[in-house]
Amino acid sequence: MKQKGNNGADNDFISPLWNYSLSYISGVQESEENQCPGYKLIVGLGQNFECKIDGQVLTGLRGLLINRDVSHAIASGVPVLIYIIEPDCLWGWQAGALLEENNFLDLNGVLDDDQLSNVLPPGYATMANTELLTYVHALLDAVFYVDHFPKGPDDEHIEKISEILDTSLNMQLTAAAITSQLGLSPERFEHFFIQRFSIPFTRYVLWGCIRGVLSTSVHRNDVPEETIKQFGFRDSSHFSYCFEEVSGADPFELVRECRVVI
Repeated sequence: MKQKGNNGADNDFISPLWNYSLSYISGVQESEENQCPGYKLIVGLGQNFECKIDGQVLTGLRGLLINRDVSHAIASGVPVLIYIIEPDCLWGWQAGALLEENNFLDLNGVLDDDQLSNVLPPGYATMANTELLTYVHALLDAVFYVDHFPKGPDDEHIEKISEILDTSLNMQLTAAAITSQLGLSPERFEHFFIQRFSIPFTRYVLWGCIRGVLSTSVHRNDVPEETIKQFGFRDSSHFSYCFEEVSGADPFELVRECRVVI
């Protein structure tokens, strides 16, 4: 094993880092190149795949990390596991460091043969998402790892912030609504939040609401309007806009054509 993960429940962050990513299984062959505002990680599921990046066709791939806003298309219709990773969180910072401003990185140089060959177990197609998540998270932990990260200071504000996020998370939640209850300045709150959640507050809210909508939609092959509004999006168009802001994809097409694992 070339890298070792340590981003699970034992790390010092309040929220698991995979909450700032989206994973899905796709067998769709893309006819046109597209761009993703986040980092995109693609691994083959039992077969090598092809990917076109800025007009260059890469063949025989087992795993690939693509830089943000780079034109690309999956050129083969074989099953792949895809992750969209938020740029402005710890894993995003690590992805940028791995890529070193290159358009892509072949994961053969990051993970060993066993990791790339056994991403998901045989029979994954019939397994529940709750079972698959263990494997999905394990690969992220292997690519983006933390050997040690200094623990933030113990603070009475953490319990209150977590309570507000658990009970009031929607797109209308603002930092001002929280700081007014805590007596923190906006600057102190943002610094404190990034230190303990590894992501700016506004991006946390965006990802939390998007994942909240999708988590209630994955078994329906649809994204209900009532669920969209429940998480504070004005309507389907607003949700689509926000989803494309993090993924570059249409959420309704993705839910219909792919298997979201969340």
